[in-house]
Amino acid sequence: MRVLVIEDYAPLLRSLCQGLQEAGFAVDAAADGEEGLAFAEQNLRAEPNAFPFSNVDQTGIWYEGTAHMALVYRLTGQSARAEELLQVIRSARYPSGAIPAASKDGLRTGFNVFERVEWHLFRRAHTGATAWTILAERGFNPFATAPAQ
Repeated sequence: MRVLVIEDYAPLLRSLCQGLQEAGFAVDAAADGEEGLAFAEQNLRAEPNAFPFSNVDQTGIWYEGTAHMALVYRLTGQSARAEELLQVIRSARYPSGAIPAASKDGLRTGFNVFERVEWHLFRRAHTGATAWTILAERGFNPFATAPAQ
């Protein structure tokens, strides 16, 4: 399994990468968001306008992760790119308004839930995918600090 770590504080980036490597992950590191976004665009894309969960299975779309990318594009002033991704996500929206976890049943993540039992994503309504789509549509970063009142 390959992991991308994006962190601008160099000591923390080194520590995170070391810990993940010791846990058996192949690690790619980016020292800032711009570098991380460029890496994701070049190496993590499943389709022109969508992203998979991991490099283990790039045959389907992980809608939550695609919404993460749409939010990043919106927050970096790339609204047209964000809208392209959101259109892909909206095309999968259920009549209830919910977004599924994945574009197909059994999308592999590369992670195990238990020893030898792999975690898969399914084409079922998913709170995370739905919530991140709403955040991306509104351009709201839930990790940004609130302005002082």
